[in-house]
Amino acid sequence: MQTSSPDAAEPSPNGLARLATPLPPGEVMGRVAEMSKRGKLPGFAQSSPGEFVAEAFATPFDHTLHCRVDAAPSGATLSFSLRMNRRLPWVYVLVLAVTIWPGVWVTDSMLKTYFSWYTIPTWWWYMPITVIPIPWMWRSFMRKSRTGADASARELIADIAAAVGARRLDQ
Repeated sequence: MQTSSPDAAEPSPNGLARLATPLPPGEVMGRVAEMSKRGKLPGFAQSSPGEFVAEAFATPFDHTLHCRVDAAPSGATLSFSLRMNRRLPWVYVLVLAVTIWPGVWVTDSMLKTYFSWYTIPTWWWYMPITVIPIPWMWRSFMRKSRTGADASARELIADIAAAVGARRLDQ
């Protein structure tokens, strides 16, 4: 059984790497700001003196990578978290909500125009085939988005680690 010392690093609760660098927090912030000026850190914004954000791209919903830079006895530690941007999922929900019922009208109109014998109320079959798959579609969107954002975040963290001469704490 392996025991850990009191100062051993706890693993990141979200699965992202925690980094330790010999640089002070101010120098870390300067280096990541320089990375962003060279186009290596998309969506960089310093939210406070010891925190910054960057974009972690994914399909269909992008995420934001948050980093907190804390002073440590031998430099600084960087802790990361990943959060989904909430606006686009709400846009998807709104588009789904406002397009399903007009789709019934359009489909019904088309069927009655081309097939004079068509008399079935269209919503009877149209609503189940459009509404029932939504939970599976949504789950697929979320899973794909989380996977893509996680990969993007790990690439950004590796680039940040290289720029600040950091090593992983949780290995």
